[in-house]
Amino acid sequence: MQNPSTQTRQNAHPMRWQKVNPYLGSLVFLASLLTVAFSFLALFR
Repeated sequence: MQNPSTQTRQNAHPMRWQKVNPYLGSLVFLASLLTVAFSFLALFR
């Protein structure tokens, strides 16, 4: 038998990730943009 506490934790986990995911995606997007911008600056300097 599975423990009900672990089952509820597994059910609540994806919802938490859905809340955190947009922030993580935007952070990764900004970081990639910054790296691309710095590489362009280094190329054109």
